[in-house]
Amino acid sequence: MGTKHTETPWDRIDAKTLRSDGCWLFTGAKNQFGYGRITIRKNGVRTGYLAHRVSYENIHGPIPNDMIVCHICDVPNCVRPDHLFLGTHADNVKDKVSKNRHRWCPPELRKRKLTDTDISEIRASTLTQRQLGRSYGVCHKTIGKIIRREIWK
Repeated sequence: MGTKHTETPWDRIDAKTLRSDGCWLFTGAKNQFGYGRITIRKNGVRTGYLAHRVSYENIHGPIPNDMIVCHICDVPNCVRPDHLFLGTHADNVKDKVSKNRHRWCPPELRKRKLTDTDISEIRASTLTQRQLGRSYGVCHKTIGKIIRREIWK
C-alpha cells in the first residue's frame, strides 16, 4: 500500500523558492502579474492560490476576508514572510503611490481640450490607446473613456 502524501502547501512553495538575504523568490508558476501560483487539492477539488498569500498564512494564520497581502519589497514573486503585510486595497494603493510605483498621467496631460473632430478621429482610429494619447497629448485613460463613451457622449 502507498503512504499518505503529507507535503504541505508551504513545503511545495519552499521547494521552489530561491532564498537570499533579501527577497525569497518563488520560481514556480506565475500569473500574468508575476505573482507565484500553486494549485492545492482540498477535498478532491484543485484550486489555485497565490504563493505569497500561502506564505503569509503559514506564519501568521488566516487572512481576513476584507484584507489583502501586500509586499514591503514590491516584488510580486517574493514569498519571504517578513516582506509581507496585511492591508486593505486602499492601503496597497497608498503604499504604491508613496513609492511612486503607480501608473499616472503627467499633470500637463490631464486638462487638454479636445475638439469634436478629435473625438471622431479617436473613435475611428485603429491605433492603441497609448498611441492615441501621445498623439493628442492626453492620458491613455482619457482615450479609453472616450472610446467607451464614458465621456464626450
